[in-house]
Amino acid sequence: MVATAVNNLGNIYGKMRKNDSALYYYRQAKPLWLKADDYDGLCETTLGMAKIFRALGMQDSSLFYARQSISAGWHGGFTMRVLNASQFLTTYFKQQGQTDSAFRYLEVSVAAKDSLFSQEKNKEVQNLFFAQRQRESDIKEKETAYRANVRFYLLVAVIVFLLVLAF
Repeated sequence: MVATAVNNLGNIYGKMRKNDSALYYYRQAKPLWLKADDYDGLCETTLGMAKIFRALGMQDSSLFYARQSISAGWHGGFTMRVLNASQFLTTYFKQQGQTDSAFRYLEVSVAAKDSLFSQEKNKEVQNLFFAQRQRESDIKEKETAYRANVRFYLLVAVIVFLLVLAF
């Protein structure tokens, strides 16, 4: 919780273009994420640091933290974070005229996007199967209730018939 709050302060100061304050809070959040073994938060923090360093013209630091973000994203299985960091690096290398590196990170970006969309498709298929099973279950419940009602009314009819016959 503390890491999230500190990271959010870094994000806020980053959007306000108060880079020194943003870096301060990002630097405070990073060891907290590592201690908590939270790679999702670590990805967000390191990419935020990369963006700040790029705005400050510190390209080496920017690249270092962007690559850390991709590494943590792959390690933790956070495909969306990998996608964001690889797009950042693709744009960076494209602007630097380093097309080979831009292409490399573009491939990483495409792989992450493909993985993300295949996950989405899997979720959609699973949701369809779940909905179908739910409908089948509802139909079975209605059939069971109908049969119970028929048995009840048949029993009542037999009892009424026997009472009439007894009188």
